[in-house]
Amino acid sequence: MGYVDESDLDLILLLDAATAGPLSRLLADRAGLDIGDAITATRSALRNDGNRETDVEFSWPGGVLFIEDKVDARFTLGQPESYRTEVTKRREAGQAAASVLVCPQRLRDHYVLEAGDSFDAIVTCEELADAAGDDRFGQAAALVLRAAAEPRPTRPATPVDLVRSEWGDAYRRVVGQLLEPGNLLPLGPGSLRTATAEWMYFPSAHIDPEVVWSFGHWLPGGEVRMEMMVEDEPTGLPEGALALAKPAMWWVSARVSPVTFDQPAGEQADAIAEAVRMVLAIRGWVAGAGLRPKQRKIDADG
Repeated sequence: MGYVDESDLDLILLLDAATAGPLSRLLADRAGLDIGDAITATRSALRNDGNRETDVEFSWPGGVLFIEDKVDARFTLGQPESYRTEVTKRREAGQAAASVLVCPQRLRDHYVLEAGDSFDAIVTCEELADAAGDDRFGQAAALVLRAAAEPRPTRPATPVDLVRSEWGDAYRRVVGQLLEPGNLLPLGPGSLRTATAEWMYFPSAHIDPEVVWSFGHWLPGGEVRMEMMVEDEPTGLPEGALALAKPAMWWVSARVSPVTFDQPAGEQADAIAEAVRMVLAIRGWVAGAGLRPKQRKIDADG
């Protein structure tokens, strides 16, 4: 089946809820809630005054259950605590509310250490797989859940990977030649190392980690993109950059010339230079934009 990620689990839970299936009942029972049969399941639902997203939300008259799916990813800053804050707020308003973390058994203890008592219950992928029904959907759901429970598959490097890695090293050399003395631009050490890799990431390019979640150059797509969790719409952007609203974040995106892997990086220095200029421009904008991270509002409410 290959690697199963959080979005796959989201869909399984949505489909189960649409048929009032056993997985929904198990999650509710473990959280101490009575959801009945008429529930509405929503993916990527906003909470905490629009500052956070819930992977899957079950709602019904007078109640709500928040579900966070994790397979291998770490919690983002303040993520577990934000669930406790929202559940407390709903309960004080008279709703029946709870939150559940779904994760593989192999990582349960790890997530408990990170989350503490922020969630009302933790349900493993293995428990859900055991609870899935015997019909065809239940069998398919169990297959996905058990795949999520397994460690992420690895494979030895292939000749194609090695070629892409060498191409990535050439990209790094071009970037180094383009930068002026003293102008550093950290490049992701794992970027452009495998056959399917298409992004160069800038993990610590002198930017605010509370604001910026990712910053990268999508080579064949011809895009420089920064993903940010901020309170306000970004303004005063560099020429050529646009602010795109997402459910719980903003993207600052700029179109640049595509870069192909079918041609040596050194022969595409002009296109790479165009992307580097935009990366530096966006980085400089972030440094002086005075952006307010959403996490601060959540922490203050808590």
